[in-house]
Amino acid sequence: MELWLNTLRNRHKYTERNLCRIKTQINHFLKWVVDEEIVETNPLSKIKYRNNIDPTRPRVVLSENEIMEILIKLKEGNPNFLHPFIYLIVHTGCRRGEAMKLKWEDVDFETRLIRFRQTKNGTTRQIRMSPRLYDFLRSRSKTSEFVLTDEKGLKVTRGKVQRRLDHIKKKLKFGKDWRCHDLRHSFAYNFLKRGGEMYQLKAILGHKSIQMTVDLYGNLKAADIDDPSPYRF
Repeated sequence: MELWLNTLRNRHKYTERNLCRIKTQINHFLKWVVDEEIVETNPLSKIKYRNNIDPTRPRVVLSENEIMEILIKLKEGNPNFLHPFIYLIVHTGCRRGEAMKLKWEDVDFETRLIRFRQTKNGTTRQIRMSPRLYDFLRSRSKTSEFVLTDEKGLKVTRGKVQRRLDHIKKKLKFGKDWRCHDLRHSFAYNFLKRGGEMYQLKAILGHKSIQMTVDLYGNLKAADIDDPSPYRF
């Protein structure tokens, strides 16, 4: 079991915090296996990971104005590939892989729902499109079964996104060094700052537990709230 977890660490460059969460999810099942006397001991009991260490790379959070600036620059520099890709992530908080796999059959313009299948936690979740995203997707041509394609109409891949993004970052000189996943963090930050609730955020982001959402985004500072007063008089 420890060998398998270390293989995951090396393959995906997971931190000990990532491995601790994976261990926690598997641990519930293994405890049940021990209780049912299928095995004598829990193979995870002697494997320890630190959950309170700082991430290997500081989290980058972008303000609403910074995200707007990014979208404007992407529309100018790469309007047919990166701009639609980033636009979808910005307005849904979805993961990069979820955006790449999204098909037109999972975009329902009648109900205004987007369905993300085969998500990280193994479930399917639906998100309602904002009016801006609805109009944006309505205006796109369907050249493939996939919503997002490259300039040649081919399916978007992780490598293509990263190469184009690295190139355009150097060309357009963005202020902060952000990655696609930082847009997801920024979605959460700006959602909570606007007054969104933690349980709503959990549903939108597709976390398995509210504790994960609180651990990741429960550190919004009082100074981040523009108008903390509950009164309107």
